[in-house]
Amino acid sequence: MAEQADRILPGLPVFPRTENPVWPGLRVSGLVEKPTAFSLGDLKALPQTTVVADFRCEEGWVVPRQTWEGPRVAEVLRRVRVLPEARWIEAGAGDFTIALSVEEALQGDALLALRLNGEPLPPEHGGPCRLVVPGKACYTSVKWVDRLWLVADRPNEIGKAIALFRIGRETL
Repeated sequence: MAEQADRILPGLPVFPRTENPVWPGLRVSGLVEKPTAFSLGDLKALPQTTVVADFRCEEGWVVPRQTWEGPRVAEVLRRVRVLPEARWIEAGAGDFTIALSVEEALQGDALLALRLNGEPLPPEHGGPCRLVVPGKACYTSVKWVDRLWLVADRPNEIGKAIALFRIGRETL
């Protein structure tokens, strides 16, 4: 199957949401010394980072040069003190989960975006808090992320299964 050329979109698409719950905050637990619940205020109080990156989807579209701002995932992990046996993070919101290696989270640009293009991150784009992992498949950008669970073994990725189904492929 030939690869589809990227379609350039003027902004991030909005997908329908079946409910409009109140964001419960971000729980970080599992293989950590100090399980912690972070409120929006707690996340805003952490050092903030700006990452500018194209946002690409496996469906063949791209939104160029999105400016994401928020604390790095690495900063949050430092605060909870990750145990040595933790190798993976199951990041999720509701039933939607993705896997991110602890190594990627500590060394890369993964962040908990609270702002998009200079404005507070709106709910339709995952606000108030969205996991953004530049350079990774777009399904890893978890809207309304409410938990980071650190584990030893790679967790199941409901997000990846949904993405594969949507694009009609078995692998990425």
